Amino acid sequence: MINKLCFFLKDNLSLLIMFFGAGLLFISNIVAKSSLAEEDFYIWNVLLTISTLSFSFCLLGSEQLFVRQGKLKGEFYDIELVVCNLMVVSCVLFTVLSYFLFSGYLFDIKLDFYVVLITLPVSLIVFFYHFYRMVGLFNISQLINNIWKMLLIPFLYLYIHEYLLALNVVLFASLALSLLVISYFYFRLPFKIRFIKRDKSKKKLFLLFLSYSFSLLVITFISMYDRLVVDYMNIDKTIFSNYVYLFTLLIFPFNLIATYFGFKEAKQIKHGVNRNAYIRKSLLYSLIVLFLFVIWFILLSIFEAVINFELQVKYIVPVAFLVFIKVFYSMQSAFVGIKAQAGFIFYSNLASLVMLFAFLAFFVFLDMEFVFYNLVWLSFLVYLSRAAIYFTFLWRTLDD
Repeated sequence: MINKLCFFLKDNLSLLIMFFGAGLLFISNIVAKSSLAEEDFYIWNVLLTISTLSFSFCLLGSEQLFVRQGKLKGEFYDIELVVCNLMVVSCVLFTVLSYFLFSGYLFDIKLDFYVVLITLPVSLIVFFYHFYRMVGLFNISQLINNIWKMLLIPFLYLYIHEYLLALNVVLFASLALSLLVISYFYFRLPFKIRFIKRDKSKKKLFLLFLSYSFSLLVITFISMYDRLVVDYMNIDKTIFSNYVYLFTLLIFPFNLIATYFGFKEAKQIKHGVNRNAYIRKSLLYSLIVLFLFVIWFILLSIFEAVINFELQVKYIVPVAFLVFIKVFYSMQSAFVGIKAQAGFIFYSNLASLVMLFAFLAFFVFLDMEFVFYNLVWLSFLVYLSRAAIYFTFLWRTLDD
């Protein structure tokens, strides 16, 4: 029994690293809510929202080409030069767009040049996260992706005790130190990136890149539309801050778990999987995470004084449905990302976007309030429809 437990922990150490990073981010949010003034707590939540968007969209989907087209040969991960060029251009485009969107347009604060200090480090973190993921160093990959979360608390402590003059510096310093960790691993570990030229159609790669970009735009919008709606529909900044805080408490940890399952499956999918076995695994993972969520909700309810927020019992049902379908969707999404052609990726995401706006219009027609409870049900419907489309593709593509 002990040997099995040790094997499980060793095999899933990357999951524990991810949990540790998420736990520290969770604690940093509790500390921020209890220690920062209302204006500072708003800035804190905006910075975390921007960092979330950056981690999702900084390379405009080109990182999926890096995962799909790369080949591990010995200690070298071979990748076409044209893919790397697309990644650089994507990073620059996202940084420019971020400068105009985030600096006083989407949110009621001005970050100006500091936006660049978020997007550029995040781009490098995402790049090396996928690199170490595809060479099979899952622990290193997750450490790179989570080290900035582990550094937030000490820098937040310095700001609270007035050793740092600006709250922005807390996030920027955490990201900057993460780059030092990346440099250490790259020069100490044997695996390296090798750029090559192949006689593949650049047009086909570019179409695939556009499909990935559109897919990422859609999934990012689906993931973040609720915050934008809450921010625009409510004048009181406290409402936005409380919404983001509640989302972080109840949904964010399980978003990470869902992402982790897709993270682990990508390499296996490239080598081939069985349809029924993959479906059973998807359902099993979804049920396990659902069980973990119920335990998590009970613990949060018991320790309401610690989290400084009163949870409503009615939240458990819609969030449970959303957590279940997000894990199931993540497994199907990993398969689609590796196996689907550009056309399917584009049209399936277009369908998801249309359904989101249709559901939003339906909510407006019913004159429903855009509050946490209703928005979670809306998100569930969107992810349910998206998972159904991807599941259909998997069913038709794989053999029994």
